[in-house]
Amino acid sequence: MIGKRLIRLFCLLTIAIGTFICAQSSISWAASAISWEIQNRFRIIDGYYDEDAFVRQLRRFIRDAEGRSRYPSFGEQMPRSKWSSKDTSYQSGYSHIPESWLIKISLSGKLSERSRFCEWRLDGDLLSNSSCETWTSSFTSKPTTVAVIVRDKSNNIIANDSIIIQPSDLLVVSLGDSFASGEGAPEVSVGYEPNLDIMSAPSYRPARWTDHLCHRSLLSGHSLTALALARQNKHQSVTFLSFACSGAEIAGQGKGVNGDLDPTDPGDGGLLSPYIGRETPRQVRVSFESANATEEAPLLPETAHLLSAQIEAAHNALCMQQTADTRSCSGEHRQPDIVLLSIGGNDVLFGPVIKDLIVRRCDAGSSCIKDVQNNLKKRFSLLPLHYEQLKNHLQKLNARRVLITTYPDPTQDENGQLCDDKKTGLGRTAVGLSIPFLPYLVGLDKAEYLFARDSLLKPLNQAIRDIKDDKWSVVDVSKTFHGKGICSSRSWFNTVWGSYKRQGLTGNVEDTIDGRVSKGSVPAGAAHPNIFGYCGYARELTRAIQGKSVFVPGCDGI
Repeated sequence: MIGKRLIRLFCLLTIAIGTFICAQSSISWAASAISWEIQNRFRIIDGYYDEDAFVRQLRRFIRDAEGRSRYPSFGEQMPRSKWSSKDTSYQSGYSHIPESWLIKISLSGKLSERSRFCEWRLDGDLLSNSSCETWTSSFTSKPTTVAVIVRDKSNNIIANDSIIIQPSDLLVVSLGDSFASGEGAPEVSVGYEPNLDIMSAPSYRPARWTDHLCHRSLLSGHSLTALALARQNKHQSVTFLSFACSGAEIAGQGKGVNGDLDPTDPGDGGLLSPYIGRETPRQVRVSFESANATEEAPLLPETAHLLSAQIEAAHNALCMQQTADTRSCSGEHRQPDIVLLSIGGNDVLFGPVIKDLIVRRCDAGSSCIKDVQNNLKKRFSLLPLHYEQLKNHLQKLNARRVLITTYPDPTQDENGQLCDDKKTGLGRTAVGLSIPFLPYLVGLDKAEYLFARDSLLKPLNQAIRDIKDDKWSVVDVSKTFHGKGICSSRSWFNTVWGSYKRQGLTGNVEDTIDGRVSKGSVPAGAAHPNIFGYCGYARELTRAIQGKSVFVPGCDGI
């Protein structure tokens, strides 16, 4: 054994100085002579729009956002994913463990430069391929031995090595509200083009999302986390399933006296009961029909219906063998490796409270503030119970790990001081906007920002930190968002005006499904992270998952 190590060391030294005393030897290459990687490891990207193209577009999107020279957008070519908006489900079989992976195999380092002929074997069987060029082939999860003998132009053996190839897949499931879905960061922003007729309005193109009904984006913090994990490990693909939906709550409004779900009145819902979504199919179609640009509406369900409860939808998607009518599962369920979660803000009326502060001008001591305080007291009293309900229901998925994030603080400037709309915050002024939008431009004063922070955000985050469970981890994003609030000169949030520029107004008309109301003309992305904020989310989540900093593609330098 010692002698073999000395020979290997001697070979390394001679190779380093350019001599090939060991050329005739069949001793294996010191470092592995073979390298391999799974192609398109971020499996949610579909078809011709591969993972590398997505990353290139992501970098361009962030560069445009940094320059603020125009509205950042993935351009005309929307990245295709394995989510079907029409069927409100993922492609058949996508959530399963892959049957096979396309693997790229090559010689390591500079070995390929000196090689002339290669003798490749798979599990001992000689391949007809004698080229030393990179090649691809399909592999299953079964361990496969790949061996190679490398010869130079003089037919001398310069490497003889073998490796075991065994690809695997990581299952990441995203659940929750707008901070999980990616609200505020559509893949394709609203577009405006000037009209040659100066008396006519400019051409308008609505924003585009991976899922319009939930404002679900591949630019969400959860999606960028899955992408980072996929790019980091070349031997493991990542299956990313997001059921997150903007506006979702844990339990909805239909709570019994003990906070239990009332099946006769499931309320707004989201995670544990059905939900109307951020927009209805009719609202999305009206938005595209009212646009004066030639832009076809996305494919949507032909018949409007409530969206399934997220945990139930995830559980159904993870069934490995469904019955013929797809209504029940006749086999085992795949176990998620990681569940990413952001939830609780809508359960304590985060959006409505901010709206009340902006539109109703809830000054300290006013009846408006008292109404808000009473509502918050009632909601916060039930929140711990709702998190317990959520933990119980999530056991159905049997996830190995659950990571829930706190909510970032949008109320601070670049120095960590409270915002005041004299400095420009939620109510950035604008000209030429429709009347329904104008109330949102009033903004908040310092006292109202203080109320939002101390009476809403702080107790909400404390309730999240108080969650105790062996499989659950709380990921606190407060430090990474410090000094990047909505009025900061380096903000990671959308203002009302910023939301309008990127995604327009949510729902030009009010709509109803099964008695649930979806209101129109809402700047839904306001006070939500922009692409920089979602990069920050991904950075903290990947650090929590891996125990170290992980490169998030496109987010370097932010």
